[in-house]
Formats: sequence, structure tokens, C-alpha cells
Amino acid sequence: MIIPAVGFFLLPVSALFLLFTNRRMRQTMGDLETSFSLKWNILDFLIVFSTPVLIAVNYIRELGAFTVFSVTGVGVLGFTLGIKNLMYKRQSGIYQNGLIWLADSVLYTSIGEYTHSEPNAVSIVTQDRSQKTIILTDQKLILLISEKLASRMQPLQ
Repeated sequence: MIIPAVGFFLLPVSALFLLFTNRRMRQTMGDLETSFSLKWNILDFLIVFSTPVLIAVNYIRELGAFTVFSVTGVGVLGFTLGIKNLMYKRQSGIYQNGLIWLADSVLYTSIGEYTHSEPNAVSIVTQDRSQKTIILTDQKLILLISEKLASRMQPLQ
């Protein structure tokens, strides 16, 4: 049962990788100007703690090779996404050089354009044409994000 063992090995490796990239991202973002104050919920922890159990199912049940590979892969991906969500949720906010929200971030220098078409949402299109949408229940934070984006955007020529 080498595949589940590799899956268990990848759990701390992915957590350390995310910790390293998270620290580097925070240095790039600069100082925190406004926090979104997003709180952890029980589902975030449930995902992180249940995915190793999912990988352990491979040792309890006799599964086919493809199923073992699939279950282990889902366990590793779920663990990685859960850790990333826990890390980013507490750091969500407006920073000196960019925005962090939930499991995503964007630097002001990489923003091509943005729209504030709905009261609780801001859509950002980056230079590489990918789209990111920030949805918050607090309209004051959305307005603050829009103001910050407007002040940081380069004028069109």
C-alpha cells in the first residue's frame, strides 16, 4: 500500500509548502490596512481533520488500485485546500500592495480593470485576463475595496 503512504507523506509537505508561500505572499503584500475579519468555522477544521481519515480508509477496506489512487488524491487535495482556506481566511483584507480574500490574492500591479456592478461584489480582471470576484456581505468593505482600487489603478492612455 505505497500510494496511501505517499499520500500521508504529502500532507505535511503540502502544509509546509503553503506556509512558505503564505509567508512570502505576506511580505509581498506589505502592511495590512483593513482587515475583512473573516472567522474560521467548524467546516474548515472538519475538512482538514477528515481528509487524513479518508486516506486511512485505504488501509481498512480492500479497494482497487484506481480507487486507492483516487481516494488518496482527493484526501491530499482536500487537506491542501483546507489548510489554504484556514491560512488565508484570517489574513483576508486590504494590504498596502494588494488584496487577500478567502483562498486568493491579487497585487494591485497585476490588475487590468475592475467593476463594482453589484452592491456586495467587486469583479477584478487581471493583466493575464483571469477574473476574480470578491463577494462580502458588508457593503462598507466593498466600497472601501472599490475606493482603494480606484486610487491604485493606472489612468488609461
